[in-house]
Amino acid sequence: MKMTKKILALALVLVFVFSLTGCKAIKNVIAAKDDIERLVSEIDDFGNSTSDDTEEVGNGDTVGDGDTNGDDGDQVNAKSRDEVESTLTNYKITMEYSNMNQEKASMSECRWDTGYSWQPSDDSIILKDYSTKKMYILNTESKTGTVMADDQEQSSGFDGILAGWLFSYETYKDSAFTKTGSDTIAGRSATVYTFKYFLSSLECQMWIDDEYGITLKSLIRISDESESVSEVTEFKVGGVSMSDVVNLSDYDITDLTDLEY
Repeated sequence: MKMTKKILALALVLVFVFSLTGCKAIKNVIAAKDDIERLVSEIDDFGNSTSDDTEEVGNGDTVGDGDTNGDDGDQVNAKSRDEVESTLTNYKITMEYSNMNQEKASMSECRWDTGYSWQPSDDSIILKDYSTKKMYILNTESKTGTVMADDQEQSSGFDGILAGWLFSYETYKDSAFTKTGSDTIAGRSATVYTFKYFLSSLECQMWIDDEYGITLKSLIRISDESESVSEVTEFKVGGVSMSDVVNLSDYDITDLTDLEY
């Protein structure tokens, strides 16, 4: 099933992050891992119970044409990932997340013309400098870190776990969405939609950015006692550089660029 593959991909990203960051970072992103694993199990169960001729979710931009709830929904202003990545190339986005056990986490992602950074916790930063082909793993509390060679081609798209929420409408786009109003999230205009998740009869909500068509906030309910909330708390477009993330001269960095691996 296509949706199962998407969520499993996020889980693999988490495993990679665990191998790079410290204990505090692991505690902060374990909330996401718990929900991902739970959804993988539920979606697999759902897939096994449906007929073989069930259609996969399409790649179009219109949400709400599915028949999960027995009626057609409103069109959602959700742009495709390719569209967003081609226009949103310099940014800083910070998101807060609480999982179904009410455990909270926050993370930030930045991109500029020569670099990319991901901050999975308050004390950890993963930074790529494409101009020098180096990757840094930093601890902001101890002001220490390591640097290693990185020959990976510069990416123009979203990376890491954050993208899983920014494009979360892709996971639910076969549900019937209903436009219910407008709101402001992180200083940005958003349209609010309600829908029923196909694993639950409970009403969920999603706030879609009016300009970029990404998810600024989502409220997903699995049961009356179980819900998860993700919300963008900072959204800066343009003018972002490495200085917005870190000053490398403040760190005692171990050089591993000659290490073969």
